[in-house]
Amino acid sequence: MEIPTFGGEVDDDKLNNWLNQLEVYIQIQGVLGDVNKISFARLKMDGHALIWWETHVETLKYENQPKVYSWEEFKIF
Repeated sequence: MEIPTFGGEVDDDKLNNWLNQLEVYIQIQGVLGDVNKISFARLKMDGHALIWWETHVETLKYENQPKVYSWEEFKIF
């Protein structure tokens, strides 16, 4: 099963489809743990989405805020 990358297009349908495909893949492959799920999703980001995510993580680190470790929290970002 090939999961497409998400480039950060401002399109709710594309984002929701991408997240749904990730969910199916994660379930089929038996990916356990929120950190592993988020790491896999990060591998499937490119362009603006990847830049946004990396900036978000760095901002949390700079502000001494906890990292995003919840899969549910990740999906609403």
